[in-house]
Amino acid sequence: LYPELTCYDNLNFSAEMYGVPKSERKERIMDLLEFFGLIDKKDEKFANLSKGMKRRATIAAALVHEPKLLFLDEPTIGLDVMGKRKMWRLIEQLNKKGLTIFLTTHNINEASKLSHRLAIINKGKIVAEGTPSDLKKLIPGSQVLELKITPFENFNEEMANMEGVVKVDFWKDGTVRIVAKDAVGVLQKLLKKIVERGLSLELLSLRGAEMEEVFIKLLEE
Repeated sequence: LYPELTCYDNLNFSAEMYGVPKSERKERIMDLLEFFGLIDKKDEKFANLSKGMKRRATIAAALVHEPKLLFLDEPTIGLDVMGKRKMWRLIEQLNKKGLTIFLTTHNINEASKLSHRLAIINKGKIVAEGTPSDLKKLIPGSQVLELKITPFENFNEEMANMEGVVKVDFWKDGTVRIVAKDAVGVLQKLLKKIVERGLSLELLSLRGAEMEEVFIKLLEE
């Protein structure tokens, strides 16, 4: 958008360029400014807005002619945590209104949270496509076990060779992440070893595979 123009004037210019009838422009612009939380900034120059507000104003300008499809390229890059959450809510609300959104992002969690369907691209080629739940099934072990052992004892090779274990990651602070076909069975065996060696278990969690694990697996292939 043009830095020397106000929010309102930028949207009005976009509306004119897209051929929106003059009689409809003001109402559409005010509705968009209200929706994106920019109504009190309508007379503020674009150059003076915060990064998050600039991002919202830019998307508002792209919607002034009421398109059926919106392309968003890294919409949350450079935003702080609160700015990202606000943008996520706006994207979800726009989608609920019936707008189809084509989103590109390097944030795997963002893609999983916002998308009904995902396409993972590696070196310019789509290597996987489907719903988040479908893609998570690509990991042989659909469960991830995370635990922290103290004092830290590295039995990496022994753990990796345990029946049902697909992958093991160890960190120096004693945290272990295990991708397993039967995480509960693996945990039972692991707890037995921890007791036998007189170790302490400080952290324990069991969850389904996340999109990050899917992404890493696909890139490793």
